[in-house]
Amino acid sequence: MNLIEHVWNWMKNWIQKHYYAAYYDASKIPLDRLKMIIWEAWEAVPTEFIMKLYNSWWDRCQAVIDAKGGLTKY
Repeated sequence: MNLIEHVWNWMKNWIQKHYYAAYYDASKIPLDRLKMIIWEAWEAVPTEFIMKLYNSWWDRCQAVIDAKGGLTKY
């Protein structure tokens, strides 16, 4: 149900695509540089992606209700 988890996953994929070293071992990237990379990823998240997640919230809630708290397609 937590929409931000989808954003974190999008950011992880973006970082791995744009920063090869982060894909294999982020611990080798200096902390200041890693902070900049994370900020870049946050800024790169498309507004349309956020809106799609936001607009799906009621459907997600209804899916959980319909599943009586069980698994959903989300």
